[in-house]
Amino acid sequence: MPDIYGIKIVGYGDNPIMIDHHGIVQTWVDTVIENIDNGFPVIINFYLPAMVSYVRQMRLNLRFEHFRAYDKAAGNFGGTTTQNTTSHSHDISISLEAFGTGSMSGSTSRKVTSDPEQSSGGVWHSHGDIDDHYRYETSHSHNYSDTVSTESTEVHKHDTRSHGHPIGQGIWEDSALDPSDVTVKINGEDVEGEFEDTVEDIKIPKEELVFGWNTLEIKSKSLGRISASYFLQVFMSV
Repeated sequence: MPDIYGIKIVGYGDNPIMIDHHGIVQTWVDTVIENIDNGFPVIINFYLPAMVSYVRQMRLNLRFEHFRAYDKAAGNFGGTTTQNTTSHSHDISISLEAFGTGSMSGSTSRKVTSDPEQSSGGVWHSHGDIDDHYRYETSHSHNYSDTVSTESTEVHKHDTRSHGHPIGQGIWEDSALDPSDVTVKINGEDVEGEFEDTVEDIKIPKEELVFGWNTLEIKSKSLGRISASYFLQVFMSV
């Protein structure tokens, strides 16, 4: 085909069509705004139909923003939680109620024996200053005000009463959470290098574009928010 310059106007009335030897001019413009994090890229898919005869240019604008959420409180929770642990401690309060006669002014001790004559579940215990004696009991209590710690090495669970927290609607933003080390790929191929701040006019290689669906992938090594806008100019065959 010989070289052809300029444009040709085809059409009637108030709706002329501007074309050249490549075909009719067509453009795509789109913007995607998403939170982004390491392992959670922003994905933009766009389509090039087979009738595209020539891609003139594709440009990308990236704006770095703070991470943003759209609520400020937790939702409902409660019920039973099962926790696997090999060492877990709880602060608990115990009650010891004096039994028998006399008063208790010394320490109270408790010991477990392996006496085969004991019935299952009982313990031997003693009380200082309440007549020197030992007595075997299977069930008793003492008034005692203190907090002690007990430790569990087995799988156990905690029962909590179901309750809720109202959703605090609104926009929450953290100025300390911004994208970093941002990279761009077009159909799996790297585009330029890493970006640390808002950048305009990134040139997307035309040779990496394909007929059908194309994928822009934007990655960040930290939590933040990306506003990505692309401009695509092509010529369509007529």
